[in-house]
Amino acid sequence: MEASLGFFEVVLIVVLSFYLLGWISRLLVPVLAKAYMRRLSKRFGFQMPEHDPPKSARPGKVTLNPGEHQVRKGNLDNVGEYADYEEIKE
Repeated sequence: MEASLGFFEVVLIVVLSFYLLGWISRLLVPVLAKAYMRRLSKRFGFQMPEHDPPKSARPGKVTLNPGEHQVRKGNLDNVGEYADYEEIKE
């Protein structure tokens, strides 16, 4: 009996391996992706608790958070220098 594999047997093993890998990935990738997204959403929720959904209040009641929509006012004292120029006609 010959110990080495023929060319067609090697090609058959490679093709079957790719087919098996594709079949397994179709089954495992969605499960792994869902678990990964669940883990990331938990981590994101712990890092940014200020972005929690608002708590339900009485219907028709309006509440405002004063610190939430403030306009930032920066220091405009040192923003640049005005350059006065004259137009020279030649």
